[in-house]
Amino acid sequence: MAARQGVQKYFFYIKQKVAADWKDLAHLLGFDKPDIGNIEGRNRDDRSRCMDMLEEWKKRNGNAATIGVLMEALSEAGQQDVLHGLKNKYPELATQQETGGQPQRQTALQPQQNRRGQPVSSHHTTQPKQATRGQPPSGQPQYGATEQPMSSHDTTQPTQETWDQSYSDTSRQPQQETAGASSTGEATYASDCPVCPNGPKKLFIVHSGEDKDSLVDPLAHEIVGQGVPMEHVFYDKWSIGYTQGIKQSINSAIQDSCCKLAVVVLSEDMMKKYWPRKEIEDFLMRRIRFFPIFYGVEPEEVRKDYSPTLADKRGVVIPKTGCRVDDNLIAGTASSIRKILRDL
Repeated sequence: MAARQGVQKYFFYIKQKVAADWKDLAHLLGFDKPDIGNIEGRNRDDRSRCMDMLEEWKKRNGNAATIGVLMEALSEAGQQDVLHGLKNKYPELATQQETGGQPQRQTALQPQQNRRGQPVSSHHTTQPKQATRGQPPSGQPQYGATEQPMSSHDTTQPTQETWDQSYSDTSRQPQQETAGASSTGEATYASDCPVCPNGPKKLFIVHSGEDKDSLVDPLAHEIVGQGVPMEHVFYDKWSIGYTQGIKQSINSAIQDSCCKLAVVVLSEDMMKKYWPRKEIEDFLMRRIRFFPIFYGVEPEEVRKDYSPTLADKRGVVIPKTGCRVDDNLIAGTASSIRKILRDL
């Protein structure tokens, strides 16, 4: 099961536990000082740096970035508590060996490696990470209800500065309102990965950067952890590459006929932004399914000030307290989203 769902399923737990020791892990995964310096400079805290490093490692190594390689690196870094925690949280890892018997660790930098999996040459430096925009999708119900474009009381025009700013933070905390919540958050749905006649069913997360840390980031990783492939979840942190244009990537994802569900994280911050509004309007024209998350706002507020259509959709209400949302609540919300996507 671990292999089918991918190593990304374990990233969120690892970044929470490794945190300040991420540089040691990065070195063992093949990152050199310039790489580590770039990662450190483009993130504001150690947890974000650790997650960025893990995602970059996966991107560079592809299928060679396995949980066995990662567990070996954790063992060499002296992170025994993290290894034990992984095995307790994910029973499928109980038979994994922490050190021997794993595939030779591929480095994040060069395909040519020495015995320890370190690159023979370390002259490669990473490019600065492109500004992410943290946009989640909002879509129209599959039965095709229409809505007039949202009022234009927000006169803020998009600029490169506001674009980057809108999607640079993270915060989450949902209060579950829908059925189907998971009490454990364990990923047990690999066999339910949704597919459609024209390709895989995909979802798009529309959100504001201010909501990433507390809600959006952990939710996106939990959705992947529950069996939805990462490439089927449009989330700016992993869906927009170094060389891709932000607008082009987003427009392509919105127009993708396989995109069936828009998860919209509605908050006071989000409702002030130009780009999430634009994404929602584009999804309304496509008439796809919406799953609203009312984060610190009530449906009636959304109905009055933003979008009656979104206010009428069944979703979840999550109070915004300034703290990260409870893991069980995140797991339940992700489970509801996964089931909706599967049944579309």
